[in-house]
Amino acid sequence: VVPLLWAVLALPAAAQQLATWASLAPSVEPYDDPFAEMPFEQIEALRIIARADMAAAAGQLDAAMAEAAKQARRRAEEAGLDVEALFAQRALIMQRREEAALGVTTTHLDQTVVMDGYALPLRAEEGWVVEFLLVPWVGACVHTPPPAANQIVHVDYPEGFEAISLFTPIRLEGRLTHRP
Repeated sequence: VVPLLWAVLALPAAAQQLATWASLAPSVEPYDDPFAEMPFEQIEALRIIARADMAAAAGQLDAAMAEAAKQARRRAEEAGLDVEALFAQRALIMQRREEAALGVTTTHLDQTVVMDGYALPLRAEEGWVVEFLLVPWVGACVHTPPPAANQIVHVDYPEGFEAISLFTPIRLEGRLTHRP
């Protein structure tokens, strides 16, 4: 979770900037994904090669794995694949996906904004929720796969509020900051 902290919990939306969930994620440069429609056999050949490369780097490459990698490389090259270029593109894809999931845009940072979402309580004191995650949809992180880290807002609200239901939308107003 990329912690984003809110200072104030407010019911009515003041004339503050509305921060949408999409506006929290940074824009990421587009990239080609040659793996998206690549046949399974070619992906499997690349996996064998990559696994052997990692084993060799760790000093753990045995003869059977080396032979399997040699055969897989031959099949890949016969299919017209540039193995090294594909591995370089894989690294770029992983970097861009990480940026998209973990990066935070500076659009709203250190500004007072209004944001809508659902509270996922983390800590309560005397029946009042004092710490929670603001998430974009009902049940996020509980009943569904979690949203990307830059789509979760960590909220400390010492005054607390009474949680009526996880299915009740809430509106927050506060200063948005980022602490990795």
